[in-house]
Amino acid sequence: MKDRNHSWKSKGHYLKNGTEWSGHQHAVNGKIMTGKTHSTSSKTLYHFMELEKDAKKKVLSKKK
Repeated sequence: MKDRNHSWKSKGHYLKNGTEWSGHQHAVNGKIMTGKTHSTSSKTLYHFMELEKDAKKKVLSKKK
């Protein structure tokens, strides 16, 4: 049985610009997105390692 604590919901998620997302999230077609349910305003969320260089710098600067 899978450990539920390691599902896609348990890891840190960020918007493309590096802003950490703490709101509702849902999965659509293998992507993690903002919002409790899918809508036209849903945005794709990323794990830290998927972010571009500048977005990673933004995240790391807030952790200091």
